[in-house]
Amino acid sequence: MKKLVLSLLLAPLCGLYAQSVVGLVQDDVGNPIASATISIFSTLDTVKHQSVISNAAGKFSFNLAQGDYILCATSVGYARTCSSPLHLKSPNREQVSLILGRSSADLDDITVFTQKPLVEMMADKMVINVSGTLNSIGSSALEVLRKSPGVNVDNEDNISLTGKNGVLLFVDGRMSPLTGPDLVNYLSSLQSAQLETIELITNPSARFEAAGNGGIINIRMKKNKAFGTNGTFNSGFATSRYSKYTTGFSVNHRNKKFNIFGSYYYATGKAFMRTNTYRKLADSVFNQYATRVFTDKPHNVHAGLDYFINDKTTIGVLVNVLPGQQVFDHRSRSLIQHKNSNVIDRELIALGLGHNRRRNTNVNLNYRYSSAVSDLDIDVDYAHYNLMSDQYQPNYYYNDAGDFLYSRIYHMWSPSDIKMHSTKVSYELIAGKGKLNIGGKYADVKSDNTLKRFDVVNMVENLDSLRANNFLYKENINALFASYSVEVKKLMIEFGLRAENTNISGMSRGYKQAGYFVAYDSLFKRNYTNLFPSASLGYQPNTDNQFSFNIGRRIDRPPYQDLNPFEFKTDEYVSRKGNTNLQPQYTNTVELMHVYKGALTTSLSYSHVNDVFTQIFDTTEVSKTFITKTNVARQDVVNFFVNYSFRLKRYNGYFNLNPFYNNYRSNFGPGRDLNLEGFAFVVKSQHGYKFKNGFAAELYFIYNSPGIGLGFFRSRALGSVDLAIAKSLFKKKVSIKAAVSDVFFFNKISATSSFAGQEMEVYRTFEPRLFRINLSYRFGNAMIKASRQRKTLLDDENKRLQTGG
Repeated sequence: MKKLVLSLLLAPLCGLYAQSVVGLVQDDVGNPIASATISIFSTLDTVKHQSVISNAAGKFSFNLAQGDYILCATSVGYARTCSSPLHLKSPNREQVSLILGRSSADLDDITVFTQKPLVEMMADKMVINVSGTLNSIGSSALEVLRKSPGVNVDNEDNISLTGKNGVLLFVDGRMSPLTGPDLVNYLSSLQSAQLETIELITNPSARFEAAGNGGIINIRMKKNKAFGTNGTFNSGFATSRYSKYTTGFSVNHRNKKFNIFGSYYYATGKAFMRTNTYRKLADSVFNQYATRVFTDKPHNVHAGLDYFINDKTTIGVLVNVLPGQQVFDHRSRSLIQHKNSNVIDRELIALGLGHNRRRNTNVNLNYRYSSAVSDLDIDVDYAHYNLMSDQYQPNYYYNDAGDFLYSRIYHMWSPSDIKMHSTKVSYELIAGKGKLNIGGKYADVKSDNTLKRFDVVNMVENLDSLRANNFLYKENINALFASYSVEVKKLMIEFGLRAENTNISGMSRGYKQAGYFVAYDSLFKRNYTNLFPSASLGYQPNTDNQFSFNIGRRIDRPPYQDLNPFEFKTDEYVSRKGNTNLQPQYTNTVELMHVYKGALTTSLSYSHVNDVFTQIFDTTEVSKTFITKTNVARQDVVNFFVNYSFRLKRYNGYFNLNPFYNNYRSNFGPGRDLNLEGFAFVVKSQHGYKFKNGFAAELYFIYNSPGIGLGFFRSRALGSVDLAIAKSLFKKKVSIKAAVSDVFFFNKISATSSFAGQEMEVYRTFEPRLFRINLSYRFGNAMIKASRQRKTLLDDENKRLQTGG
């Protein structure tokens, strides 16, 4: 009955379309081949009509006018294969199967200059081939993101895409479970040796989560390529002010029924940061000089198993364990004086000694059925995050003569326990001459956070009952989605609708006196349902040009801990706390894009954000500052993007220019208006060359013009120049790479702000001229079939996990 109704609904459309062809590309043992190129030729004049790429399941589809055609498939490591002639004379759907055999050539004895471009433009995303760049060696995923075209990581490690924040971060198709400091720690634990590509999706369709007004960044981990066992061992060393070490391995084994894979990476070392902050508010001036040393020891364990029941059905399990710890030593010296006096009144020496521990575990169960006409995916995810923040924070005051006056010492202890569950069903089928994708998702989160703050007097700790707190948070999101895509001659049309129902509740509780507690006036419950439409129109008049027009609506819900009213002190005069009144932000985006010969990409987009939340530096108790998140009335972003990728035998690179305009407007009350606007641009360029003797060299350049950051700061220009060299040995099984970053020491952050009667200047520097060297060894069969890159859930809700402190 459902098929009959669907046919009746689509019947008026079907007569308009040319004949549909669907197919499957496999190797000689029946395994699907992803990313194979299928070219369509006319048998009359041998003219190539179009080319398509097979997906991860080896499937492809296209529409053609009636006539006689031949299909030819190619893929690296396989011999070219062509089909028998196809006679398309009726409106029926044609199915084709192409079998590729291994190339007889010995690849170890051939020098191949063809390589993937550093940047590839596709219909729905931009792909950065991380494994093809030398300057990423020995770096973390966070540093690789800093260098990616269109991506910006600011001085607070907030990630934005084409000028917009609120970016969703995926790893192998699943949402990162962390934000804030924990996301930074996680990205720092991912080594560049583990990364294959980074996908930038600026306008996701209804199939994706509605969250993320900036779009989606999907990091694809390295996988292997038929049957057998192989692996990689990596070890690296880096030095600047401090030394750092990384080591790890990955292994993959596959036969006809099983694919078992896993990896382990570990890093240790110190990182340095220096910050000078000048604040003028009320009748006081604060001139602070601070240094911070981080000692990170992250572990990253990833393991999985796929069982192939038959050629259409697969079940699998993924486990990701992220234990680790971070120790930080924050030391600052603040000179305090009256605004109208040049005499130092007091000097504050503040120490922040912290120890953060985390034990994070993710488990995914997946069922997949894939045939020539339909796909069914079922995912069940569970995650448990146990986080502990322990900070000792003494403050010592001296007079202008250097005599000790008094001290105030605090000890803050904050454990968090967060549990998440998510289930998603997605079904895709051929409907008429196009594809229909329908599905739904259920997700829930439970978070229990505790803060205990002690006043330390004469080495005795006394609980501050007015500031001790417990924050309980629950959230449930239910979603239904549907999208339909179809090709009409030279047009590609896709439209979709996603509905999401959100139910949240939170309570902040504090001990008013010993023996029992009274809940603060911060109990909140919210329930809302939203619709998120999206549409895309693509037009390809010839093989050289491709146009697309995209519109969509998205939502960003506040990170869990941004709702948490806990107060974490940096020193006596600066603290950080959440905001229980923080509301979601909504974004409407329209984008026009043109791709020429797959190399030159230009796009123009406009986004309007309502209730955009951003970080502010507000004032309290006359001369004290607190950092929090709040909703700004609106943000307007106009973004222009140009990227040119080039390859010429041994030469490979790209040039990227990203100008954009930002406007923040809001009114927080008398004397607290916000109206900041500005034009800025980012230039990124990379150039690589491969020599005949196995050497390779690379130059990377980035320049950020002055602009607006975090809605409240005007930043000055900064940039970096990085150099790298590499040498391959023993038939490319061993690779040695060396790189140096920020050669001219230009990566210095400087910004100013004026809000709520407070004027600020911030100057921040990092470790200069970091030198890195990395050794990589590949063992086993070099052509192992890739372990499945499948999407797990805990998407939107996981992205918003973070801890305070």
